[in-house]
Amino acid sequence: MSTNSKFSEWDKLGGPSLDPNYLSYKDVGINSVFFVPALIRAFMAFISILLNLSVCYITIKYRNKYLIFKSNTSILLGINSFFEILNQSAQFIFLVIAGSGINLIPFGKIVFFQIFSIIGYYSTIFMFTNLSFDRLLGVAFPILYIKLNKRKYIYLHLFSIILLNCYIIYIIIKSSNNYYEWPVNGTLNDFISIISIENNLLSSITFMFTPPLVLYFLIGLILFIKKLFLMN
Repeated sequence: MSTNSKFSEWDKLGGPSLDPNYLSYKDVGINSVFFVPALIRAFMAFISILLNLSVCYITIKYRNKYLIFKSNTSILLGINSFFEILNQSAQFIFLVIAGSGINLIPFGKIVFFQIFSIIGYYSTIFMFTNLSFDRLLGVAFPILYIKLNKRKYIYLHLFSIILLNCYIIYIIIKSSNNYYEWPVNGTLNDFISIISIENNLLSSITFMFTPPLVLYFLIGLILFIKKLFLMN
């Protein structure tokens, strides 16, 4: 099968654009179509990374000084900030590709440079569920929550994230073998689109955000019921 016919088949799967006009930007030098968005995204990512670094720094530096930074929620928020830093690092790969004038590069050739940002992306989303579960446990069973072994509790959360990341790495390796030649511009969106071909649930906003929404609804319901009992 020729490269063009392969691209034609792949395009039907819903990955990054394979339009000939779009592909003509490959190796044409620095172009504003790619470079300007890359520069803006990199600047915003830099600010986001600084803010999340401050969360990690404060949590670590003051964890033994202030009680609030010893809490399970504070530690989980620090972990969430760490993964958000990994997530935002993707924008610098996009900037390098756009700034070099390459503009488009084969998926399999660059994906492993983005592996940390892809892991950060999915881990950050998964942390929404972890944090909502943490809050539900604290609201529904406050006495049990206080008595929890903090170290084992945090390790359990980390273990669930590691399991997720093992699966994500497996999907990345599988995708790199199946769609090695597919051109991407370096944005995280392009990588997620291709990875999602192997598992559509990985791109489903409904699937990824339903669990935390349900858990936060239960938190609100429990607080409302508790308020009614206190009023009576």
